[in-house]
Amino acid sequence: MRFSILLTLCISFLLFGCKPEKTEKTTELNLELSKQIDKMANLDKQMQLNVLQFARFGNEELEKVEKLRAQVYEKHANSIKEILDTYGYPGNKLVGKQSADRFFTLMQHTQDFPEIMKLGIEKMEEDLKGNQIEKYQYISLKDKYAVLTDIPQPFGTIVRFDEKGKSYALNPAEDIESNRSEMGMDSLNRYLDRKTIEYFNLNLAELANKGIEQPILNK
Repeated sequence: MRFSILLTLCISFLLFGCKPEKTEKTTELNLELSKQIDKMANLDKQMQLNVLQFARFGNEELEKVEKLRAQVYEKHANSIKEILDTYGYPGNKLVGKQSADRFFTLMQHTQDFPEIMKLGIEKMEEDLKGNQIEKYQYISLKDKYAVLTDIPQPFGTIVRFDEKGKSYALNPAEDIESNRSEMGMDSLNRYLDRKTIEYFNLNLAELANKGIEQPILNK
């Protein structure tokens, strides 16, 4: 019963979700756009919770909620494109920090629509120097797009760990250090060392069984 109600509500949003009005780009706080983003973000969060909740009910129920989540993501991707085309990237000054952070979460979930993620990054770059965009969000999204499209990471924030627990950046760009410096980041090696230490502290027993008693850091 609960699933049927939730399914009906979500489908209603898919069919009748609001679209942004075509207006001139502005830096004034846009409350309507903020509300739209918040509504989308709340549904996005609910989809994540549903997948976790229904995973225990078996493959049939899980397939239903995963299919519904995919439909929501597609609907949101279309809405995100409309927002980007209409307003540019909705940063802190346009929708407030909370809604801007929520829009960033929505952008992260456009992984099945890389052209929209790329558009979001391009719109971010237009306002990056105006302090409307959080730099860490731009950095994170740009690296995620790079990994999704199999091109070098400009900042190297997405890492993996070898069998000894030492971190390494996936496909780092040749100019990664200058990219990081330009964005006020420290060196890649220092970043990787922090990741290695974090991983070590979370996997003490497993690494100890391999004879590793200290994190393996860059020299």
